[in-house]
Amino acid sequence: MSLSNCFLNYQVTCSICLDVFTNPSSTPCGHSFCMACITRYWEGSQVCQCPLCKKTFQNRPDLQINRTLREITDQFKSVKGGVSVKDKIGKKMGHKNHNFMAELKMKLPKPLPKNMVALTAPIIILTILNVTLDSSTAHPRLILSGDLKSVWCGDRYHHVPETPERFDKVVCVLGREAISHGKHYWEVEVNGKTDWDLGVVRQSVNRKGKIDYTPDNGFWFLSLRDKHKYAFRSEPCTEVEMKLRLHKIGIFVDYEKGEVSFYNVDAKVHIYTFYDIFTENLFPFFSPCTNKSGKNEMPLIITPVHME
Repeated sequence: MSLSNCFLNYQVTCSICLDVFTNPSSTPCGHSFCMACITRYWEGSQVCQCPLCKKTFQNRPDLQINRTLREITDQFKSVKGGVSVKDKIGKKMGHKNHNFMAELKMKLPKPLPKNMVALTAPIIILTILNVTLDSSTAHPRLILSGDLKSVWCGDRYHHVPETPERFDKVVCVLGREAISHGKHYWEVEVNGKTDWDLGVVRQSVNRKGKIDYTPDNGFWFLSLRDKHKYAFRSEPCTEVEMKLRLHKIGIFVDYEKGEVSFYNVDAKVHIYTFYDIFTENLFPFFSPCTNKSGKNEMPLIITPVHME
């Protein structure tokens, strides 16, 4: 049996926490999640729906642990020769300028043949994107930290070179790192802010004058306004009611699948996913918005990703 055929039957990672299942349970639509993850997801949402296919359930399903899937997951965890996410990350933590690689998904046979134990399963690689801010794109009112990991809005315009890359009306800045393929993840702290926009944009977006922030125009992002009004800039704009205030946002891009997903990092809850087709480079997008006379002066901070 070929190696590629040996790992086709079972997916053993939860799409909410992006880790191997713990007490997996399946929704009526057939998708599986950690019992604790799907419970937290529903507790933090006004609508009871599947995080993946968005099927809505009128009554909250009475979920049970999927014992077959749990056995497969337990078998996966006990496979010899496996390399943990922590081991993968730990070996690279000393290299600031390198992207950190984590094992995201694996597929197992039923059961795993003894002669396959020493082989490495095909893995889907997730790049923990080491995002830094690109000062050449920053609006003239923005102030960037020396390490290019934080941004906030000042009270006045600064004298900066006028370049084609710079946004002149939208108070925002892009990340330096282009996304042209693969799966990428980063986290941003938004604590203490009343307004912000976070997400990705395509390289060719209009950067001058008034801009219509929609996916058709190359913008995929989540917004906060007036401290508690969350919305996704879709067509029409999609408002999201959050039971839990967001302090840190996780952003996940699967370029080939055309997905941009947002997570509540502290609660380990999936918030929303855009689905589209990407045909050019994408860049991380950060807007701390105006400082509102000091009411929104806190910075957006790109934080290290801790793989637990």
